Amino acid sequence: MLTFEKLLDNIEDLPIDQQELLMNIVSHRLADKRRQQLAQECQEGLVEFRSGQLKPMTAEEAIADLHNFLAEPE
Repeated sequence: MLTFEKLLDNIEDLPIDQQELLMNIVSHRLADKRRQQLAQECQEGLVEFRSGQLKPMTAEEAIADLHNFLAEPE
């Protein structure tokens, strides 16, 4: 199995242009994964809202709710 350290060593052995290409590819794939994750979370929130688990709030209510949540001890 390839360890993280070994992977980094292998990347350093690549020519600079290939390292830059690799960074670009990884960056785009991470952005795609983040978009997919956000879309999934939005979809789940929409399902919760439509099922009545969430209630509509004004911005002021949401901010107050967030402040209360952050003030609670863990």
